[in-house]
Amino acid sequence: AAANVGVAQAYISDNSTEADRAKAMGVLGMAFGTGFTFGPPIGALLLKLTHGSPAGIGIFSTVFGLVNVFFVTFFLPEAARGSSEARPKRNRLDLLTTAMRPPALRMLLLAFFAYQLGFSNLESTYFLLGRDVYKVEPGLVASVLILVGVVQFGTQGGLVRVLIPRLGERRMMNLGYLTTIPAMAAIPFVPWGPLVYLGALLLGLGSGTAQPAVNSLISREAPPEIVGEVFGVAASLSAFARIVIPSVANVLYRYSPQYPYMLATVLIAIAAVFTLLYRPSASAQPVPVVSES
Repeated sequence: AAANVGVAQAYISDNSTEADRAKAMGVLGMAFGTGFTFGPPIGALLLKLTHGSPAGIGIFSTVFGLVNVFFVTFFLPEAARGSSEARPKRNRLDLLTTAMRPPALRMLLLAFFAYQLGFSNLESTYFLLGRDVYKVEPGLVASVLILVGVVQFGTQGGLVRVLIPRLGERRMMNLGYLTTIPAMAAIPFVPWGPLVYLGALLLGLGSGTAQPAVNSLISREAPPEIVGEVFGVAASLSAFARIVIPSVANVLYRYSPQYPYMLATVLIAIAAVFTLLYRPSASAQPVPVVSES
C-alpha cells in the first residue's frame, strides 16, 4: 500500500513547474507531517474510546482509505505528462541499479537513504529515552515529537516558499541536513527542559527544509520517463531503513541510550557529505530563476 508514496511524488513532479516543484514537494511533506503529528493522538483517543480495542483504529483508517479511493477515482485528473501506455514490469533491484547509475542521482538517493537511516533511530528509541534518561511521562515525550511534526508542517507549507527563491534547492538541502546534525547529537546529553524543545525545533526545521529540496532535485535528475519508478526506489529505501534501524537502534540502546543517537548523527553527517558532493548533471531539468515576489 505504501507504493502510493512514489506515485504521489511522481504525480506532483508531472504537474508542477520547475520553479514550483520544491514548493509542491513541501506541501506533500506538510501533508505527511500533519498525519504523523495528529495520527498518534487520534489513535490513542480511539483506543481509549474503545477500551483498548484496535477495532476503532481499523475502522477509522479504512474510512479514510475509502475517501482517498473515491477522491482519486472521481476527482483527480491524469498527470500532465502521464501516459496510458503500459510498460513492462521491472524488478526492483534492476530499478535500483538503473537509478544509482547516474552519479548525480546516486548522490541524492544515497543522501536520502542515509538520512532515513539516521532519523529512524530517533523514531525507534525516543520514548525509551524519555522513560530512562529524561524520566518524564510519555505524554511529555509525545509533545516533543508533536513539536517536530508541527515545525515540519510550518516549514514545508510556508517557510520553504520563502527560502527557495533566496537559497535555491541545493543550499536549502545542505542547510537542512547540517541543521539536523547538532540537534540529533545533543538529544541524549541535554537535560529535560527548554533545550529539549529547542532541539525539536531544529529537527523540524532541518527535516522540513531538506526533504522537499532533495525530493525536488531527485525529480529533476530522474529521466522523465521513469520519474515514478525512481520515486518508487526512494520509497523502498525509506521503508528498508525503517525495517532495519529499529532492531539495530534497540540493540545499541541496551548498551547505552547515547549509542543510537551517535549512530544517527554519523548517518546524517554522511547524508550531508553526499549532498555537498552532489553536482547537477548536464541532463538535469534546469532550475529557473525565481523572483522573490
